[in-house]
Parts: sequence; structure tokens; C-alpha cells
Amino acid sequence: YCGEDNTLWALMVMDVQSSIVDVYLHPELYADPEVFAICTFFTAETAR
Repeated sequence: YCGEDNTLWALMVMDVQSSIVDVYLHPELYADPEVFAICTFFTAETAR
């Protein structure tokens, strides 16, 4: 996701099964506990 000023806020790399393989978060998002928890949950789900 890019903001209006072309700041890259989030980038998800997905495989052919639409599973999240890797995530890049802007440092401001990484510090947000809610965003971190969501990414941790989805990372754990794809590890199964």
C-alpha cells in the first residue's frame, strides 16, 4: 500500500495459493501493536 505522497507503507509477498510469504511494513506501522499482531497471526497461519 502506498500513501498519497508515494510512501510505501506495506508490501505483502504472496505465493500462488494466496498465502502471505513475506511482509514489509513502514517503521511507523511496525510500531503499531495492532498491525504487528495481525501480521504475526497471518505469518503463523501460513507456517502451517
